[in-house]
Amino acid sequence: MTNSMSKSRNLLFSSPDYDGWRAGSRNIWEKLRGERLLVAFSGGKDSLALLHYVWMHKELMGWDILACHVNHNLRGEESYEDVRFCKNWCFEREILYIEVEVDLKNSSEVVSRGVEYAARAYRYRVLEEVRIKSDCGYILTAHSADDQLESFFVDLMTGASLFTLGGIESASGRLVRPVLGVSAENTAEYIERNALLPVYDSSNNDLRYVRNLVRQKLIPTVKELDSGIINSIRRIQAESSALKEWMEERTACAVSHMAEGGVIIDRKQLDSFSSAERRYVIGKWLSFLCRGGAVHAEAIIERFARRRSARHNLPEGWLCEMTPRSVRIFPAASVAPFCADKPVGVSTVELPGGREVLFPQYMAGNMYRVRSRKKGDRYNGKKLKDLFEKRGFDPYLRDRAIVVEDSRGIVWVEHLKNSSETTLKVVNLR
Repeated sequence: MTNSMSKSRNLLFSSPDYDGWRAGSRNIWEKLRGERLLVAFSGGKDSLALLHYVWMHKELMGWDILACHVNHNLRGEESYEDVRFCKNWCFEREILYIEVEVDLKNSSEVVSRGVEYAARAYRYRVLEEVRIKSDCGYILTAHSADDQLESFFVDLMTGASLFTLGGIESASGRLVRPVLGVSAENTAEYIERNALLPVYDSSNNDLRYVRNLVRQKLIPTVKELDSGIINSIRRIQAESSALKEWMEERTACAVSHMAEGGVIIDRKQLDSFSSAERRYVIGKWLSFLCRGGAVHAEAIIERFARRRSARHNLPEGWLCEMTPRSVRIFPAASVAPFCADKPVGVSTVELPGGREVLFPQYMAGNMYRVRSRKKGDRYNGKKLKDLFEKRGFDPYLRDRAIVVEDSRGIVWVEHLKNSSETTLKVVNLR
């Protein structure tokens, strides 16, 4: 091993700020020994240092490495300059390079959650897809100790709770952040020692983004004051993570299952929880599914004591339905009215939301209408509403129920006991 490699290794395996990172970093590197690794590579100083480090140590550690650059195409020609840099840098070192371009400008997530969130969400999705296709064991990202510190203040400014201050995880599934304990000063020293020339993202200067505001204005002040603030933040993050893990174990039994893109929470389990545990469960799923904040969580908790069924509007087109049996959080589109006609000679009808109705052969020669229920519907001489209520169906299932009718009236209703001769099937296509 060359002298420069020894210095690099010592630099990344040590931590000047918090000695607890040292053992953790070693454990992570050992876990990755002999693996095929996909390194997220933007061309910036952090990702360049990480890719360079992994490339320098690939023989020692038995690594097979690939680099993936995700071009969000948000900065015009500058974005393509980054692409050229990353491609050439990898080509010169014989590193397999993969580039993926995503179209964020037409993304609904940009409108609903902002550019920062959408870019991050797309990037992780792309990296996971590339990891699977290229048969890599792990994805490596270059999040550092400064990113961890920034996350604390970003969380505070965007609506954190006691359970969400834990910061960035060093590993999550197949995603690993091996240099999370390395400070910006460490990275700068590594860049200088190895004569690396990273690209610079000019959007980092845009203070409209919360993270940039924290990075440019707040973090320098915190580091200047110091006086134990950084260590206190790390301690709070560690305690928050431990508390969240404990709460997860305590409340895991509340979630009966995921369904139609949402979640169903068992009402009896929620009733058995303390108020803090109920707030945790509701808040966690609101945040995960639709960025619902404390106001929505409190409104749901306030209605919780009532035993009547009720719905609450949530951000980004989501709904929360509370019944005596469950609390269900789901996309409003999944209960939107629908209507489609089955022409003569056709045996399948596709509905919005990825469902398909399969008609038996003897019904293929007739015309039918396939729709959601309407006020005043009657089936076999009885009100459809009464039939649903008698069987204890929640409003969600009633609104999604498929009704089939011909010129004489309703001939089949999903979830109800229909004539043995009328056997239709509903298939979920996704």
